[in-house]
Amino acid sequence: MRGLLLAGRRLLAVVGMGACGGVGDSGEPLFREGSGERVVKMVSYDTLWAYGGSGDTLLSAPFRLTAAPSGGVYVLDIATQQVHHLRDGAVQWSWGSIGEGPGEVRNIRGLAVDAETGGPVVADGENQRIVWLSAEGNWIREVSIPGEGVGMVWNMVALSNGEFVLTTSNGNAPLLKVSRDGLQGWPIPPPWQGFRSMHHIQWIGKAFAVDGGRWGFAFESGNGWFVFGADSVQAFPYVEHVDFPEVVVRNERLGFGRTLRGVGLLSEPSYSGYHLDSRGDTLYVLPGGTSPVRRRVLDLYSIKSGEYLVSRPLPGYYTRFALAGDTVFVIDRTGMFPHVLSLHSIPRREHEDDRQ
Repeated sequence: MRGLLLAGRRLLAVVGMGACGGVGDSGEPLFREGSGERVVKMVSYDTLWAYGGSGDTLLSAPFRLTAAPSGGVYVLDIATQQVHHLRDGAVQWSWGSIGEGPGEVRNIRGLAVDAETGGPVVADGENQRIVWLSAEGNWIREVSIPGEGVGMVWNMVALSNGEFVLTTSNGNAPLLKVSRDGLQGWPIPPPWQGFRSMHHIQWIGKAFAVDGGRWGFAFESGNGWFVFGADSVQAFPYVEHVDFPEVVVRNERLGFGRTLRGVGLLSEPSYSGYHLDSRGDTLYVLPGGTSPVRRRVLDLYSIKSGEYLVSRPLPGYYTRFALAGDTVFVIDRTGMFPHVLSLHSIPRREHEDDRQ
């Protein structure tokens, strides 16, 4: 990977909840540059197990995954609307039935782990509820997501205090905090004023947990990431700058009082963050962008300082990942059939580092 340089100057902005940090109400980009150049720290991997492929598999369109406290990984399949527990290359259990009744789901895209039970929790945006499962794959309970018109729930994260943060397609409440009992919900003010003027295709992102019950939000399609504190928001750029995709909204009159409405992208987006995970004081981002290393490295950032730390290469191209100690779970969709892999990472010697 030598010689793939990504230039950019260091930039750090700290803004208050009511401030824009130099960003106008018009939605002007918060960052214009990346934070530096990518430094790759070489890592070797052993494949512990793999599941999927052309054989007998339950995977159709794996979309989310998170490490299971009991071992293995929980995988959310958006095609079948099911959650699977995979361990040692085999399916431990599967859960999910499409519908509107109790214990049924229609559009689950958010997946987290409940700290008390160790089981998965899923956010069903279409039925507007959160569903708890046991570590053995049994339905435990479900609660309604407060508010009106939540829309699609793109992502959810469990905080250490039992609350959940949801990222949604609702322009009035794109960031929503929900209590464990589901009886309370709080729309979270956007981290900068320009956020409200953006189309929801642009501000799609992912929440992540921070030690001490705090949380952060990272853009999927441009710019950078934020950490929410008690009374302020810290904003940091990615190491590689990526512009938000340009969106066009068309309203075309068809006659008889009918209007055809549609939303499209003026150009193919270069997603800045395909996926992310956090462990302790470190944020791990699977980057997109235009660099040849997109989807092939994990970029590491200090959550406390916002500093880009280093990048770790991956053995292939992936769309999602989850961490569990020295194990990295990944979704591989490069072939005709998707796979979920369990990889054991082994750091290599210092002199094998590279700059990208």
